[in-house]
Order: sequence, then C-alpha cells, then structure tokens
Amino acid sequence: WDMDLTLGSNFEKEGIMFNTPDGYRIRYMSWYPRLFNREEFSKAVKDEYINNDYRNILLSMSEYIKEQKEILSNDGEMNYRLYRNIELTNILQERTWTYEEFADSIIDFYDARIDWIDANL
Repeated sequence: WDMDLTLGSNFEKEGIMFNTPDGYRIRYMSWYPRLFNREEFSKAVKDEYINNDYRNILLSMSEYIKEQKEILSNDGEMNYRLYRNIELTNILQERTWTYEEFADSIIDFYDARIDWIDANL
C-alpha cells in the first residue's frame, strides 16, 4: 500500500528516505503515527494485508510487472538502440540504464519490498 512512494525513488520526505525496500514509510508520516499507536488499528492493517488478499494483490502485481517487461522488451530495446548516443542518465540515480536493467531494478525493489513487509508487519 505504500508502493506509490517507493520503488527506489531517491528522495526524502519528512526525514524519511524512499530509496531502499526496507523500513516503514507512511507509518511515520502525517497523522499515521497516531493510528498505528492504536493496537486495534495495527491489528486491522495486518489482518487486511494477510487475510483480505492485499498481499496476494501485491504478489500478482509483481507477476504483472514481469509480464509487461517481456511484452515491452522489443520496444524498450529499440528505443535504447535509437537513443544510445544521447546521454540517458537517470536524474535520480545518476547513471545510464538500459531498458532491461531499469525494469529489473523495479522488479527487484518491488519483490524486496513485499518480502520486507511480510517480515515486519
């Protein structure tokens, strides 16, 4: 549920870095700390994640990303070949990525994030 602020984005908000797959994000922002301090809320969040398919939805999204990577691979590689003579440095990571490398980094981050949530929720 906090994937909208992660996937390796190299930025900081309210003192929280978003460039690693581990650690809580939303839990310590805005008014969420007050909610998570309530045992009933924390228990309800865990129950929703485990028993009401949110975890399965996240896992299926991981598979969807992998499928889309393959479907789009020819176009991604053609774009890379077309623009390879142009400096294609990713502003956030300060390096040049191929389509395959960037897609793999998203998949790896996403899967690691799910593993971290599973272990720490």
